[in-house]
Amino acid sequence: MVREKYFSLRRDFEPPSVRLAIVAESPPASGKYFYDPEGRVSEPLFAALMSQLCFAPTSKKSGLLEFQKRAGSWWTRRTSR
Repeated sequence: MVREKYFSLRRDFEPPSVRLAIVAESPPASGKYFYDPEGRVSEPLFAALMSQLCFAPTSKKSGLLEFQKRAGSWWTRRTSR
């Protein structure tokens, strides 16, 4: 599917404002891990979340700190093997 077509389908379901953003994670095939502070701010999931927060960080580290601050809490789940 062409990227613009995907976005046009999604727009019909976007709320006027976002009150909750849930970031699910799994080992990425691309190697672009959301929480990697050395990654690029242009990575799709990271860039989309920062856009929703109306924040344009210059680094992923500053963006992750801002995400944490604006969320007001930090949730994590660890699993044992």
